[in-house]
Amino acid sequence: MSTAPVRCLIVDDEPLAHQILTRFIAQTPNLTLSGQCRHAMEAHDH
Repeated sequence: MSTAPVRCLIVDDEPLAHQILTRFIAQTPNLTLSGQCRHAMEAHDH
């Protein structure tokens, strides 16, 4: 049985957090990165 991938949106103002989370998502089955934002207002527009 196959499950649909979970789409992830990174919202953080720290570049290092973006790097770590991007790497984690890329290495985790069934997770896909749908975007990255620096703050909540930017995420709201995503």
